[in-house]
Amino acid sequence: MTSCPIHDPRILEALEACRPGSDDLQDPAMEPLARQIGVFPELGTLYDRLQRTDRAIAVAFQRVPVSVGLAARILARLAGAPDPLGDLLPIPRASADVPTLREDMPPKAAVCRTRRRSWLWAAGALAAAACVLVAVLLNLPKAAKFPGVEEVLNQAIAFFDRDARTGGTLLGPASPPPAGYPPSAALPVRTCEVRWRPIDGFLDSRGTAYDITGPGGVSATLYVVKLGLPGLGSSPPGVPMLATGHRSTAVWQEGDLLYVLVVEGESREYERFFLELATGPVT
Repeated sequence: MTSCPIHDPRILEALEACRPGSDDLQDPAMEPLARQIGVFPELGTLYDRLQRTDRAIAVAFQRVPVSVGLAARILARLAGAPDPLGDLLPIPRASADVPTLREDMPPKAAVCRTRRRSWLWAAGALAAAACVLVAVLLNLPKAAKFPGVEEVLNQAIAFFDRDARTGGTLLGPASPPPAGYPPSAALPVRTCEVRWRPIDGFLDSRGTAYDITGPGGVSATLYVVKLGLPGLGSSPPGVPMLATGHRSTAVWQEGDLLYVLVVEGESREYERFFLELATGPVT
């Protein structure tokens, strides 16, 4: 029994050259292919499958919006471009006008169509891969961007200078602090007058500000936001981490809360503030 020529590249190239919905099989040049399809049902099945695939590709391309003037620009570019196949694939002819399908060489049209379909599939695969890549990148968790300690301290002073620090609710049993943003356990403010108020935009976050007036009259504001900053201590230092422009500040971390204290004054006011919190007013 003669084996089916389904793996013969010449037959496959001829199949690829047949346009969907056309009568290409009636072309004399395709007579060897038509004869093989009549003998081997497997080739007929493959022919039908390729026809459906080509129609699906054509429909998909027709649904893609085309920019105005694109066809003219493509034709103009092609008019000045050399034939990419050139003389590499001479077409054997039985006569001056009718191409034939030689057993040892596929028709040039078949090669062109095969390359065109390969390009279409490659372009589609690349487009699909690009869409998948974009979707993956968009859904990747964003890497946490931690500001430096010096940046936090400088931003806190700048925010303090813009902050009106007026109003607020007096902290007490009848007006507890908002849930999730308590004052720091490292600051014993029981002997101080403390007012709390919501803030927005501090280190690009929302949180709570506690305006504190110490027993000796030193004023400070404690800003509380949910932000993690690596490498910080869990309590404020005894000396300011930054003192400039009559502002002294420090920052520390308690769980998922970042505490930033800005004291109105230089280093001595900062140190006095903590001393008064621990011992009461200094005379």
